[in-house]
Amino acid sequence: MASKMNVDSYVARHMYKVRGYLKLLDAQIIAALGHAQIESRIRGDLAEIGVHHGKLFFILALLRQDGERLLAADLFEDDEGNRATVHAGRESAFFTNSERLGIGIPSAEVYKGNSLDLTPEQIRQRVAQVRLFSIDGGHLYRHVENDIALASHVLHEKGVVIVDDFCTARWPEVTFATYDFLRNDASEMTPFLVSKNKLYICRKAAAPYYLNLVRTDSRFTFHPCENLSMIGADVVFIRHSMRQLVIDELRARMS
Repeated sequence: MASKMNVDSYVARHMYKVRGYLKLLDAQIIAALGHAQIESRIRGDLAEIGVHHGKLFFILALLRQDGERLLAADLFEDDEGNRATVHAGRESAFFTNSERLGIGIPSAEVYKGNSLDLTPEQIRQRVAQVRLFSIDGGHLYRHVENDIALASHVLHEKGVVIVDDFCTARWPEVTFATYDFLRNDASEMTPFLVSKNKLYICRKAAAPYYLNLVRTDSRFTFHPCENLSMIGADVVFIRHSMRQLVIDELRARMS
């Protein structure tokens, strides 16, 4: 079922009605990356591990082009440890939100279970040549290590992996696992963009394309930016503006 909503309308007005932790800056970055890929005729599937109520995943769904597939992977109601917490009821909330927003998500594009049980072969049966892959599942070392490896197996040559909670004090193992993966001699991946909440990585051969994009495209440059070095790689740091922080706070309170 095609949605009457477009991704920019969702980011600007509707995403605050979906429970989650995605900030406006990263929503705009992900939407801009997706638009740029489409303009560059980059075709591929879209995936997320750890969809919660769908706040970020719906951006991916709204960026889908004809013939592209989606993968929403989450523990959902199988997550016994979260049944008595704020994370309970995720499956119901995810599908309720998708219907309310008019975003069709076929059940065949939803994986209910622990990503540690997924193999690269099983992932390839669902998606391949993924152009945007968000990782926001388990935050322990083994989870992040596993999920980044899964993403790398199916990533498009110009695809982007988005790692949530990178360099946050509450989840240090996200940072350790991501750094170790990137520093591995066999890794073909490199960071090119970082925000307060997320790290954006791609294949080394695609880094010049993405660095040029975020340094020159007006969809990125209207944000406060600075150039950094990370593990020997050139990286652009994009910061929240005061206006974005105020908008995030006001809309979160109104939703």
